[in-house]
Amino acid sequence: MPKRKPDRVVLDTNVVVSAAISGRFSEIIALSVIEGIAIYTCSKQIQELQSTFSKTRVRKLLSSSPGKYITIYKTTADKPRRGFFPSSLRFAADKFIV
Repeated sequence: MPKRKPDRVVLDTNVVVSAAISGRFSEIIALSVIEGIAIYTCSKQIQELQSTFSKTRVRKLLSSSPGKYITIYKTTADKPRRGFFPSSLRFAADKFIV
């Protein structure tokens, strides 16, 4: 029997930070936007992301501002459905979506 693809995920904060640093953040967004997989988050995780992204050593490794990563991640997690991407974030996301 073929393995069933998950339809929802909870990503560890370290996975999100690592993806942002390594340039693979678009793969996280693609889970929701292209694959239709719901990404679940909570206010505590968003706070942890803000705290981690605000560290100087992490900020130096990012290709964009920490706020853009958090906004795009939070918005994607808030509205997980195939093909959804708010027009207000399209400009910021152009750097992430390949």
